[in-house]
Amino acid sequence: MHYPLPELTQAETRAILQRALGQDTTEDVIALIHSVTDGVFRSVDMMIPRLLELRQRNEKKLAEGNLKMQDLVKTAAGRLMI
Repeated sequence: MHYPLPELTQAETRAILQRALGQDTTEDVIALIHSVTDGVFRSVDMMIPRLLELRQRNEKKLAEGNLKMQDLVKTAAGRLMI
């Protein structure tokens, strides 16, 4: 029997991401992550470590403005098996 995965509300997604990503949690980032994961908790949860790693590896580019957090979200989403 197949049960649907519970979906997070956008407010729940926001709360999880703010705790994990801190100041990088903009409304655009929240909306994009909620969209690409369909609000499925497991997918949001799996995306966080990837985002933290990508943010650390690209810290200089982010600071210089050559890369946006949304770009990292897209890269991390590409690695998810949804």
